[in-house]
Amino acid sequence: MVRSELGMSQHAWAQACVVLGQTEAVTMLAAICARHAAGDVKSLGGLMRRMVELHERGELRLDRTLFGLPRCSPRGRVAGGACTRAVKEGRK
Repeated sequence: MVRSELGMSQHAWAQACVVLGQTEAVTMLAAICARHAAGDVKSLGGLMRRMVELHERGELRLDRTLFGLPRCSPRGRVAGGACTRAVKEGRK
């Protein structure tokens, strides 16, 4: 399973599945993996828990997260580092 290969706890994954549903949790995991591969995420489980909290408050915008992934690619980073700046500034 991808979750265990990434070192994410079973508890964080189970919480995401319960709160968001399995389809959205898998989508969120894919987005987190992409950001991790780009070097923008150190704690995958921590980010997943934060995103679950945002969802519970009605503040998670997974669509924006997905649309922002191209900026998180190594190619996007070379073109100006938009993803790195967005993470540092607290934007999604």
